[in-house]
Amino acid sequence: MSAVIDYLRSHREESLGQFIEYLKIPSISTLGTGVREGAEHLVGLMERAGVKARILPTKGFPVV
Repeated sequence: MSAVIDYLRSHREESLGQFIEYLKIPSISTLGTGVREGAEHLVGLMERAGVKARILPTKGFPVV
């Protein structure tokens, strides 16, 4: 567990920056605004972290 904590501490600023960039994406589900863009951004973040991710269509909004 200490290795995880050490990693989080050493990457704090980078992670915070990525989170802030995600929060800047306008995403208002009641208006249908930016939902796809938010999903695409999440896929990009996950793939850069080495996680295989994709967007799945639904009857409503896409799911990552």
